[in-house]
Amino acid sequence: MPEAAPHILIVSSWYPNDKSPFLGNFVRRHAQLLSRKYRVSVINLICCETSEKNNISIIEDGDVKEIQAKYPQGSKLSRFGNRSRVYSDALKELESVDLIIGHVLLPHGWMFLHALRVLKCPLIWVEHGSYFRRDKRRRWSPRERLIRRSMVLRASEIVAVSDTLRYDMQRYISSDTIKVIGNHVDESIFTFKKKSKSETTQFLHISTLDANTKNPVGIIDACKSLKDEGQSFHLTIVSDEDASEWTQYSKERVVDDVITFVGPQDWKDIPQFYHQADAFVLNSDYETFSIVLAEALSTGTPIVTTEVGIAPEIPDSAKILVEKKDPESLKEGLKKVIQGHEFNHQEIATFGERFHSYTILNEWDQIISKYVG
Repeated sequence: MPEAAPHILIVSSWYPNDKSPFLGNFVRRHAQLLSRKYRVSVINLICCETSEKNNISIIEDGDVKEIQAKYPQGSKLSRFGNRSRVYSDALKELESVDLIIGHVLLPHGWMFLHALRVLKCPLIWVEHGSYFRRDKRRRWSPRERLIRRSMVLRASEIVAVSDTLRYDMQRYISSDTIKVIGNHVDESIFTFKKKSKSETTQFLHISTLDANTKNPVGIIDACKSLKDEGQSFHLTIVSDEDASEWTQYSKERVVDDVITFVGPQDWKDIPQFYHQADAFVLNSDYETFSIVLAEALSTGTPIVTTEVGIAPEIPDSAKILVEKKDPESLKEGLKKVIQGHEFNHQEIATFGERFHSYTILNEWDQIISKYVG
């Protein structure tokens, strides 16, 4: 990247580290996307159980400069002090910054405001978090409310990753200027590939299998009903979290012969699972975006989904909608695919282009250009 390119600092409440390699991986991908055109630095604030003192190290992550600011866990009081000090030290490692982009307000939105005070340049707040959801009222602490109000007043732009999230944020934020820019899919990896017919219908699910939002129980129960009806299908579940609880549950429901669990995968290895699937399955109770839906679209894979994240934006010709918390509804949706519901896979892939990297980067260029030369 040319030295004359504008310098962007990215700070985030979530960012991958050795202990949590998938935490906020969408923020890391966003940093890599922007680094195609801009100089990008990231401050990665890491609580380190094995460290006895603050430590700063710099890692070159492709074209992204990652400043790892590690602080010891310690007591609550000492942790707060060490965290603040190491973050201040990390800011001193930066050359002149033209723009700050802060991802995910909670729990560390204070970092955005502190960077703003020190660096004195425009700040864009990008939200991905589910704590604005309308169906579960969050008890915001006084400090969290103060940070939220300060961000509304001081951010030059507020960006939500979907219309769903923007709508939910407006319950707490009296602003009609929240922009929507989705997360991106790398189209050089998630390519369109024609589906080949197989005797057994292949389904795919990818998630953390978090029982609070992903509803894996409902997926397994729907598979139990399908199997009891004698339907021919197989479901592959890919998860970057421990799936032992759900592996055991699938055995208890006697569907372990029609469900295969696969562990964590590199992003570049994920497309093969979409290419082999007749349909992608999402049974979440809530999503702010759901990158897996965008990935499925990009590969031309039809979707059986609850109405979460970007699902409302997807045309009916590319999806089968099912009810939340309703295994019977999910079963019927899956059965439609098994029984030959027709999809135009090329049209699905064409719709998915709105989430391709060049499209999303262009949308970011339009905002960034308002604040940097």
